[in-house]
Parts: sequence; C-alpha cells; structure tokens
Amino acid sequence: MGPARDGARLSGNEIDHEIADIMVEGNEVAMWHAGSETHQGDFDAKRATGKRFSYEGIILFHMSDNRVAEIRNHSNWSEKFAEL
Repeated sequence: MGPARDGARLSGNEIDHEIADIMVEGNEVAMWHAGSETHQGDFDAKRATGKRFSYEGIILFHMSDNRVAEIRNHSNWSEKFAEL
C-alpha cells in the first residue's frame, strides 16, 4: 500500500467519495469531487476523534498519448481535518 493510500487508511476507515462533475476539453480533464470521512485512526500527530468531516476539491488532468501526463489536485481536506 502506497503513502497516499496509507494516509487514507490511517485517518479514517469509513471514507465516502463521489465525483460531482467531469469536464473534458481536448487534452485537459477537470474533475470536481467531494468526500466525507470518519477520523477513526491516529494520523499526523492527531489522536482519533471519531468525528466525521466533509471536504471537496478539483483534480486537473493533462493527457498525452491517451495517458495521464500530469495531475494537479487541490482540495480543502487539510483545512477540514485541522478543524477536528
């Protein structure tokens, strides 16, 4: 399991994600996503709170030769997690 997946597993094992919208124009793809998570495990020096929090964000993909060449991800997960 890689670092990103480990972070998700440690921060909470009850995670829900949804894709709210996808837009494609040429080689550019934009995906708006939302999620919610229950903080059930210790993560980033924060003890488990058992609280549920929600977040949202956008992921931008640049495609080249029918493959993802670049990913830019921005969400408010860190800010929402810090509020617990």
